[in-house]
Amino acid sequence: MKTFLEYTRDYRKEYDNYHAQPEQRERNAARLRARRLMVKSGKVEKFDKMDVHHKDNNPLNNEEGNLEVTTQTWNRTEPRLRKKEVDEREMTSVQQIAQMQHYWKNLNPLSTGTKKSAEDTKKKSLERKFGIRDIKLDRNGKIISYKTDRGKLVAGDGKNN
Repeated sequence: MKTFLEYTRDYRKEYDNYHAQPEQRERNAARLRARRLMVKSGKVEKFDKMDVHHKDNNPLNNEEGNLEVTTQTWNRTEPRLRKKEVDEREMTSVQQIAQMQHYWKNLNPLSTGTKKSAEDTKKKSLERKFGIRDIKLDRNGKIISYKTDRGKLVAGDGKNN
């Protein structure tokens, strides 16, 4: 088993093997030039906790159309972990059912009666909020299918009518 000292990073070795390479120095210089261009144009200021992002992820491309100002949190998050805006019309029926199930689970019914009355209240709430009707549930209370306000049937088996 390794000791704590064996797990520590060797920053000198990292610099020599990666950061000191001519290609990496050129890329870093290009990133600094991009920041200077944005400061000069007045889009960012020093110490404003904003980053300059290259839309095509190529720091050597400092064209004005390729640069945008972003927060440090967003820019330094790994791209695969960033939340993307999803158009619900492009979702598959299984994804739509999962999304509605998420809303269903988090809904708190106002009625304090039986389970059936609580489900009816939730159904009415989803109908008002999202325009869906004819919600079918399984025995465990999970959504199986529903109809949209335009009459389209969305079913969890992947079939859309």
